[in-house]
Amino acid sequence: MITRLWARFAAVAGLALAAIAASSTPALATDYSFTVSHYHASGALATQVTGNIVWHNRSAQLTNIRIYTLAGECAYGEFFGYHNGTAGYIDHKSTAIRCSNVNMWHDNISDITIEDSSSAQIRIDWIGIIANDDTHIAYSAGSASRY
Repeated sequence: MITRLWARFAAVAGLALAAIAASSTPALATDYSFTVSHYHASGALATQVTGNIVWHNRSAQLTNIRIYTLAGECAYGEFFGYHNGTAGYIDHKSTAIRCSNVNMWHDNISDITIEDSSSAQIRIDWIGIIANDDTHIAYSAGSASRY
């Protein structure tokens, strides 16, 4: 009888540990590179936002973000996180405005995490990426999907 009790206890404890491990282990992260460019009407590249997206279980981390700015221009990047396509807006982050007096200026930007900060913790599965030409109040947009 004691052996059966220990066997049941071991089975229940094993299942409990497996459930805890399954719920706390993050999904395997996958990388996605992005580039969004905005051009002047003349065809000159005004600004470009590039970087990588690492998809986590419920969030997305933007890494290696770079902003290209044409001489005499100001630019910034914006990132919008959604669940279920554009139907479920969740989060918005942007970089600081970067201005340059020299042509082909690049700037390394700190990583940005897009996530649901509410208690619901809804998964981010689509990111809108915008390269903003702040000098001419113009932009170009791109997107990335988890799937």
